[in-house]
Amino acid sequence: MKGKHTAASRRSTSLWLTGAALLVVFALYFFLSPQSPLNRREESFYENPLKVHFIDIGQGDSTLIQTPSGENVLIDAGPGSEKDTLRAYLGASGIDTIELLVFTHPHEDHIGGGEMVLSLCKVKEVLLPDYTTNTAVFKRLLDAIETEGCTVTQAVPHDSFTIDSVLFSVLGPIQSDYEDLNNASAVLRMQYGTVSFLFTGDAEKKAEQDILQSFSDAPLHSDVLKVGHHGSSTSSHDAFLEAVCPEYAVISCAYQNEYGHPNEKTLQRLRGIHAKILRTDQNGTVVFETNGSSLRCRAERSVNTLFANH
Repeated sequence: MKGKHTAASRRSTSLWLTGAALLVVFALYFFLSPQSPLNRREESFYENPLKVHFIDIGQGDSTLIQTPSGENVLIDAGPGSEKDTLRAYLGASGIDTIELLVFTHPHEDHIGGGEMVLSLCKVKEVLLPDYTTNTAVFKRLLDAIETEGCTVTQAVPHDSFTIDSVLFSVLGPIQSDYEDLNNASAVLRMQYGTVSFLFTGDAEKKAEQDILQSFSDAPLHSDVLKVGHHGSSTSSHDAFLEAVCPEYAVISCAYQNEYGHPNEKTLQRLRGIHAKILRTDQNGTVVFETNGSSLRCRAERSVNTLFANH
């Protein structure tokens, strides 16, 4: 009996030690890993930088911009199926107030998490194009905006505004009668110092052509391009990419999504202009930081080179 008791005790001790070791590994990951929610506010490359987070939101778009003095801008809120992902990301980033919430166009994969954001955060202003649709999700969004008493501003081409020394220029939608709501996307160019970003929503070739024509005398070059329509073949045509000539191209899409995004032809066009391609389906959330003269990026998952100087 004594030997059996000793063997059982040893097995119990071994199991306890194994469990304890697993708990230690989990704790080290949770508290020390860059991917841990507790470490979302990682040490910055620069002092008081502008940060741009292309959030891994599945098959949709959501981009968080944090200005040097701590103002927050959110462009799109992803699909409703990922609202908990967005809620967790905003919470881990300490976001409780949003200076400007942009809805590029009224498709569910861009506005589905909008009601949640409006209830979670104090939103001062909402920017959206002068387009509408009769979907239930869009109607609920408009009701939530009204309930929260947000200031509503229409996206008008050639308008510009500044938030904490960061310049935003509205490039689209150029026309007021696009049949395809993708082309109705609010397109914004953001500049901080000499560093620029271009956020295109789901703008497709027609909208891109209209922007090129309407802004023929204005600089469209941007260091970072949020690739239109999740890398669809209907966006990012050659003339537009040549005008923007980005160093980085970020594609927001879900892993093995049903639409085949990003399209291989689009990837080839991006490679043709030597853009560094980053994809949320492969790289996870991608974060850029800039002090207005240089630019660095990092991502949750390393696939290619994810840290770079500009």
